[in-house]
Order: sequence, then C-alpha cells, then structure tokens
Amino acid sequence: MKMRTMATLTLTGILSCGALGCGGDGGTPSVSASNFDEAAVRELCTFIHTCSIPDGDLLFVRVVSRTVEGCVELAQAEIGSTGIAEAVADGSVLYDGAAAGACLSAIGDSCTAGAAGIFGDRPSCEGALTGTLPEGDPCYISEQCAGDAYCDNGFGGSCPGTCTPRIGLGAACFRDAECSRAAGASECAWNEALGEDRCVSTVLHADAAMGEPCGTVVTETSREYTMCSPGSWCGTDDLCQAPLAAGASCGSIDEICVEGHICADGSCMAFSLGSEGDACDDRFAVCDPGQRLDCIDGSCAVITDGMAGSPCRGGDFAGFDCNAGLVCLRASDTCGEPLATGAVCDSDRECASGYCDRSGVDSVCGARGCGG
Repeated sequence: MKMRTMATLTLTGILSCGALGCGGDGGTPSVSASNFDEAAVRELCTFIHTCSIPDGDLLFVRVVSRTVEGCVELAQAEIGSTGIAEAVADGSVLYDGAAAGACLSAIGDSCTAGAAGIFGDRPSCEGALTGTLPEGDPCYISEQCAGDAYCDNGFGGSCPGTCTPRIGLGAACFRDAECSRAAGASECAWNEALGEDRCVSTVLHADAAMGEPCGTVVTETSREYTMCSPGSWCGTDDLCQAPLAAGASCGSIDEICVEGHICADGSCMAFSLGSEGDACDDRFAVCDPGQRLDCIDGSCAVITDGMAGSPCRGGDFAGFDCNAGLVCLRASDTCGEPLATGAVCDSDRECASGYCDRSGVDSVCGARGCGG
C-alpha cells in the first residue's frame, strides 16, 4: 500500500458549513473559537471513520489511524492553524459558537456533507463566522472579509492578502474562494465541455441507500454531491454497494474492500498493521505508526521516544512521532519546539503560528495563520 500523508488532503475543507447552509439549532453543543480547529478536525475524523468514500488518501488515513482518536492525533500535527481563533480575537470575525457547533456536527453526521467539505474549499460557516473587513483591507483568511468577498493572497500564498470581491457563477476561476456565495455555497469545478475551471453552485443531496445512484455530477451551473450511507460505497457504476469481498476483483486503491483488506494488484488483498516485533513488508504488512513503529529489516521496531532531539519521520507520521507540545523539524528530522516567527520552515505544522510563508526566497514562519 502506497504511503500517503494526511497533508495531501484538503483538511480545512471540513469547515465547509457554507455548503450546508447551517445555523444553530439549539440542540448542538456550542464550540468556542479557541476550540474551533480541534472540533473541525474531530468532525473530519468522524466522517473518515464512518463513511466509505472511494478515495485512496481517505482510505489510507482511516486504515493507519485505526480510530477517530488516532485520526485526531495524526491530523492535529499534520495541518496548520486555520486562523479562525486569531481573527475572532482581533475582532475581524464575529463568532457564534452555537452556529459553529451545529455546522461542524452536521458535517460529521452526513457522508455527503463531509465529502463536499473535504473536496471543496472552506466557505464560512453560515451564521457562525461573519467577517467585518471591507473590500481593500488587508486580511489573512477569507472569513475576515465582509459581504461577498474573499482574501486574495495571490498564488504564492503571501500574507497579508487583500479583501477582494468574489466573481460570479459561470466565470473562469482558479480556486473555490473566488466564487460568489451571494446565492449560497459555491466552488470552482472543472468544466469538461469548456476545458477549464468555472464557478458553480454546490448542491448537496441526502445520503443514498444501497443500490441507489451516487457520486458527483458537474453541470454548467452546479456540482452536485450524493454520497452513500455508512456501510456502503459509491461503486464504479455510480451505485451504492457493499464493500468488495476478500479476493474480489478491483481496479484501484480507491475501491472499498471489506475491513482488513485493500485493493492492490487487481484484487482485495489482506492488509494488517503490525505491533512491535511483528513481521512487515511495508506493503500489505505495515507497522502501526501510532505505536511509533517502522519496518526495519522485516520487523516492526520502535524508532523514537518522542522527546526533544529524538528522531521523527517528518511528513507522513509526524503526528505520532513527537510528544505533546513538540513538532517534527524537517531540517534535522528530530522532535523540537515549534518554530518562532521568522524562522526558516518546511511546513505549516513546524511553526508556532501554524503558518509557513512560502512567498519569499526562503520559507519562514509567519506571525499568524494564513489561508486565503
């Protein structure tokens, strides 16, 4: 099984409450601004461990993390700050904790909403995050911008950016944040007929039952999502079906096999996560990263104690390798304190701010989270 990093996912897409049109319902626990990122990650992990989405990256995270808690541990070290807490603290975003709780809970409760959140961008939670900055003002994240505007920080991700009016539906686009949300959720999707990306509305349907049509459909005006209910997945014929049996024929890592199996070499093959001392081959017998194990000379062995100065594996399993409060520093591949503003960095997760600014000759830690 190919090793994939959680950072390859658009994880902050889980904040896509705009796609749900949700607001507080009075029955969902409130989420504080300081806990917003953690709550969003937990809903993402609930989705990954509940829904069978035909995507190899999501499948990898589900298998390797074992549980929702293991997924949370991995994700919190793999992704940077969304910048929400800082924006609420400085008054550029007005925050409704009850609406935020309802929004995030809805994502975790619906396979369709979860998929739209991951594979789309991160519109503001309707009624939860309200921007106050006018067009033309400097910004770090789009949630800060008032009205139908987004934070344009250029293709290099330089911050601060500028609050800029969004473009209309049907216009050519480069990313989801550019597309107008005046009429509801939207995204930037590939238009096969035109051969380019265009802004379209986002439409979510109810989760489909076994045997019902499923998948995503892009038209000239919309991208419609219909995912399968838990216990089934959207097969190659775009119908919800049960996971493939052990030994069944399959075509790619994205296809869902029964628990304990993955699609490889054209069939559903047994796959296991080994404990210390177990035999391994880094393909079908992989050492459990949650136990800080790696396959060494065909046997699973502990590779770090997670303390400052101890070795770590960088991108793929940084979330497991270092103790709480430490990060994996890629320059030395050792665990250490998060880097201060201005320090040279390799990834967002190395920085205390959760943001590695890559717009200059050298990448350096920015002063605060930056997401555009």
